[in-house]
Amino acid sequence: TIIQRVVVLDWDIHHGDGTQATFYDNPHVLYISLHGSTLFPFATQNCHADQVGKGAGIGFNVNVSWSQVSDMGDQEYYAAFRHLVIPLIQEYNPQLLLISAGFDGCHGDIESLMTNASHHASARGANLTPTGFGNLVRLLKQGIPAGLPMVATLEGGYLPSNLQPCIQHVVRALLEPSPGVGRSWNMDPPHGSQIHPMAWQDLQKTMRAQAPYWKCLAHILKS
Repeated sequence: TIIQRVVVLDWDIHHGDGTQATFYDNPHVLYISLHGSTLFPFATQNCHADQVGKGAGIGFNVNVSWSQVSDMGDQEYYAAFRHLVIPLIQEYNPQLLLISAGFDGCHGDIESLMTNASHHASARGANLTPTGFGNLVRLLKQGIPAGLPMVATLEGGYLPSNLQPCIQHVVRALLEPSPGVGRSWNMDPPHGSQIHPMAWQDLQKTMRAQAPYWKCLAHILKS
């Protein structure tokens, strides 16, 4: 069987500019990246929500660009998965899901503090936890058809005390029995007490940028 539809889900805290450039005009790869907008590789022009692909690949490049990365933790990522990532994957109906599993978004990882000069003085890393990374895999498995091949490849993550538990939680979640065909996600805006308000604004930017190309986001254009 020839694979025609692949999702590359990149949760490394740094933008995957190389992956984006490789598939920017390719409709056979849906690239979804969640990253800090001010972090290395300092891609201030091509890492934002309005970079949606070009030509045949328009709508197949999705950037969730966190503007205030130090306030992004488990709940913010859960919201991004529920409201954007999983609905897109469901609609795209891929034959293979690849996860660029960087763990430099885990709290305390100094690598995620690499910022451009204008933000260096106030730089703080993201606040995901090892348990949170495992739960991201569980959210995926709840939201995609059972049997969809899922491969996680290790990327960033440079604090050994974080890296080991992050990998353990993700591998454990990958090995758990799949819950089967997923649930219907609640698309109402989350309560302000659940996620940082800036995170919801960032998600809204991406959802509005992608709404013209996806039925699951059509409601955004009406709001």
